[in-house]
Amino acid sequence: MIVITTPRLELRSGTRAALIADLEGTDALAAVLEALVPDNWPPPLYDGPAIQWTLDRIGAGQPESYLLYYWILPSDSDAPVLIGLGGFKGPPQDGRIEIGYSVLTQFQRQGYATEAVAGLVDFAFGQPDIHEVRAETLPSLAASIGVLKKNGFRLVGPGAEEGVIRFAISRTEWRSPGSDR
Repeated sequence: MIVITTPRLELRSGTRAALIADLEGTDALAAVLEALVPDNWPPPLYDGPAIQWTLDRIGAGQPESYLLYYWILPSDSDAPVLIGLGGFKGPPQDGRIEIGYSVLTQFQRQGYATEAVAGLVDFAFGQPDIHEVRAETLPSLAASIGVLKKNGFRLVGPGAEEGVIRFAISRTEWRSPGSDR
């Protein structure tokens, strides 16, 4: 398992065992992640076909590092809590990699997505072969656009599907968390 650590979160790679447990239900996923899984899991835009897509990629030999990460909120007094997920839509192609993310509603608007996306981008630019990170969203998803803009992404045009817009940030534009922004 790969873990990306941010100031408040642990982003844990979606292992085969975790993804299979996710298909089985929240109790199975909680046992594998050793974290509380809220009753309203999964977050918006994440479903069985998305899990299966990731499992298929792992089965085809794609590295976990370029796939899905479960976002865990650690706690000093209670069990850690699964709050969302995100990651990469496969390995880099021509020096570019795409991210996606989703957060449970009760954890939205608390900066977790912004923080997790920063962790993912920082991880991506830690790889020498990646020079651009991309993300696609719908124009109506203002919170998602805000997450991207807070991380320095810029609108670059239409996305791969009708009605979707694409944002991007280059290695030279990126400022790692903790640096002067």
